[in-house]
Amino acid sequence: MKKFLKVLLGAAAAGAFVGGAFYAIKKAAKKDAEAEYVTEEVTTEAVEEVDEPREERVYTTIPSTQQEAADPAEE
Repeated sequence: MKKFLKVLLGAAAAGAFVGGAFYAIKKAAKKDAEAEYVTEEVTTEAVEEVDEPREERVYTTIPSTQQEAADPAEE
């Protein structure tokens, strides 16, 4: 019985170690990716593109009945 508990606790400890290592590596990789994203500089071209006015949108009405769909010239 004691040997079984030692094996069980050893397996649990090994699993905890592997899980902790996986978590630490994942967290470090995420931190590196965020650091690369933050350090990128915004170019002035990108800012100028945002400031340009957009074209006006054209809205159309959708006919709700078959008669309106058949007679588009009446509008």
